[in-house]
Amino acid sequence: MNITHNGSNYINVTEEHAQALGIPPEAIEAAKADERKAEIRRQCADKINSAYPVWKQINVMRIGTVEERDTMNAYIDACRAWSNGPTPLVAELQAIQP
Repeated sequence: MNITHNGSNYINVTEEHAQALGIPPEAIEAAKADERKAEIRRQCADKINSAYPVWKQINVMRIGTVEERDTMNAYIDACRAWSNGPTPLVAELQAIQP
């Protein structure tokens, strides 16, 4: 995990190493939470790009029908709502379909 503490950046440290460095438990927990959020955002982006790669999103926005745009936007919004939820479960993300 990556931790910033007292102006120092620690990159790719284990929890045990962070403890040995004297980094407080709350800073370690915050770093772990940040990593989980980043993983959730990555899963969301992967899900969106699996159905709508960027080139397809651009094409739908430029030349797609209103129905195509609405469908794509609803799908992207559902994925983003999942990633911003309080306790996102992978099964819920997998259930979202375009």
